[in-house]
Amino acid sequence: MCLLAPSDTGLQKLIDACQHYGIVHDILHHTVKSMCITILPKRYKLSTPSFSLNNAELVYTGSIKYLGVVLNNNFNDDGDISRQLRCPFASSNTILRKFAYCTQNVKLHLLESYCLYFYCSEQ
Repeated sequence: MCLLAPSDTGLQKLIDACQHYGIVHDILHHTVKSMCITILPKRYKLSTPSFSLNNAELVYTGSIKYLGVVLNNNFNDDGDISRQLRCPFASSNTILRKFAYCTQNVKLHLLESYCLYFYCSEQ
């Protein structure tokens, strides 16, 4: 789950509401897995407030992965885009390494089927 708020008091109220909901419906929120990230314009140099969940202070991080997308505190996903671009190359190299002793035709067929799978899964 991702909570967004325009102010620190608003975010703490949302966290408290989630904590109360968790108590009522027997849902455990892990404070170790819960993180905070601030997204501010570059011209602001504000101190970051502390937030607590289940009487534990939440940790701030520079980047966060949400729904498979990595965002950093500059609110861009350049790092995630470069990671996604490297993924097909790494997978292709893995296929070539694991099937090093196969014939050239088998390797070509494996790479073509992987590229087709990768293209179809992105659509």
